[in-house]
Amino acid sequence: MSKEAVFTMKLESELRAEFIAVAEAEHRPASQIVRELMRGYISRKRQEQEYQDFLRGKVEAGRA
Repeated sequence: MSKEAVFTMKLESELRAEFIAVAEAEHRPASQIVRELMRGYISRKRQEQEYQDFLRGKVEAGRA
């Protein structure tokens, strides 16, 4: 997957410093970790939506 987009965000300087320190200690680029966090968040949200859709279907079927 090509990396063509730039994502800019504001955060507290202390949070940034701690995050960068942990990333460096793991010898990993911060951007790689952020991408993993974003993918995990998207995956969790998709699963939550799928479960809500499943429940909604069950309720509608029960009402019918």
